[in-house]
Amino acid sequence: MIYENGWNGEFNILNDLVLNKNKTILFNISYRLITKGVDNLDYNSFSNQFDVSLKILALDKKLTVNIYANDVLSSSRTTFTTYSNSIKNTYRNYYDERYLRLSLSYNFGKTFKKNNYQNKNKEELERTE
Repeated sequence: MIYENGWNGEFNILNDLVLNKNKTILFNISYRLITKGVDNLDYNSFSNQFDVSLKILALDKKLTVNIYANDVLSSSRTTFTTYSNSIKNTYRNYYDERYLRLSLSYNFGKTFKKNNYQNKNKEELERTE
């Protein structure tokens, strides 16, 4: 098996934002970029994907509302080109992955208070610093 010569790059940017002091409204932005280049036996085109989500915590953080939008710009479409026996084959992956998801969850259980953690090995940790 002969692989193509070249390079390819993938870059991901994730950004989480807290929109209020109580930390009950959270926003996320995700962006992925794949450069034009070589992927094993194929040459691939440039593609990117942009996703966003919003999480809202309500009713003493027992109710969680989550809204997620995948591939908002509908730009996750890569074209692959490969050569087999000097024959050029080109195909385009178009998985229409644009969707909007709304989820609700409610915690009916009791919230437990966490005990304060005491480090029994403090002297040993200080010695290693």
